[in-house]
Amino acid sequence: AAAINLKQASTTASTGIYLERSGERKGYSIYVGGNQDSLTFQRNNAGTKSDVMVLNRDGNVGIGTTSPSFASGGGLEVSQSSGRSNVYATSGSATLQLSHDGSVAQILNRHNSDLQFGTNNTERMRIDSSGNVGIGTSSPARPLHVQGTSSDTYVRVGNSSGGSHFGVLSGGDAVIETFSAGKNIRFLTSGAAERMRIASSGRISMAHDGSYYNGGATLSVSASVNDHVQI
Repeated sequence: AAAINLKQASTTASTGIYLERSGERKGYSIYVGGNQDSLTFQRNNAGTKSDVMVLNRDGNVGIGTTSPSFASGGGLEVSQSSGRSNVYATSGSATLQLSHDGSVAQILNRHNSDLQFGTNNTERMRIDSSGNVGIGTSSPARPLHVQGTSSDTYVRVGNSSGGSHFGVLSGGDAVIETFSAGKNIRFLTSGAAERMRIASSGRISMAHDGSYYNGGATLSVSASVNDHVQI
């Protein structure tokens, strides 16, 4: 048995433990009750009482809600009926803010420093204080900086019809590659006008008007009357 055993006569705050500074009518009740007979903390602000935090039998903690619930295991739920709900992690003058205003979720480093993301206890991505994003590097030099090791490194872009790799080989050569059979590499300018195409067969076509040659030549160039081809 426990050294101190307190039993409530009912599941209301009035039968729990109440702490208050003398004469202020501002204090806190601790009682077992509410949802799932949770351990509940109630605030009394000059006679206005409200439950502000609970620990339920599933191990869930709720702040601003009396019914924290998760699919499995324990968790922390911070809730607010309106406006922005925030969780802060602070070290010295630096603060990490997790928040939601009902429409937009936010992860915000409020300090002038980097924001890191990782898996398996290893950093995988970083947003530095200037907004540059680094994948595989802790010092991104451009808005998006992807850094590999000594092996081939690619960025992959695709959809249900196919896709491309943009990258650099282990020897340092730059690469643009389609990874779907029968697909071409096309070069377009303003207005989505095609100017050059490298077909899946390796043939190259260039045209001033966006047309392209699909014949048997390895290189075909289509020019207007006033254009010329210089070799």
